[in-house]
Amino acid sequence: MYPLTRHIQKTIDKLDDFLDGWTTGQLVVDDGQALVQLEDGQEIPISPDCQVQVRNGGQWEDLSYTDLFKVSANGRPAYAGLDARMRG
Repeated sequence: MYPLTRHIQKTIDKLDDFLDGWTTGQLVVDDGQALVQLEDGQEIPISPDCQVQVRNGGQWEDLSYTDLFKVSANGRPAYAGLDARMRG
């Protein structure tokens, strides 16, 4: 995606997310803990009660708390680093 297009899409997403009660950032999975890292660097822990989605292929995908800790074939967290949002 082109940088300007990505910036516009992120701005639209932020507004939509704010109106719908989501906290948005990037998914971090480290040392048995899942967090959403905000743009300012603040990390918000994800509890098992939270609704979590990641942007996967341009679409928001629901993840269960267990899904957050899945690993890829190379042994790394499968969803870490993706744009993420949480609420609840």
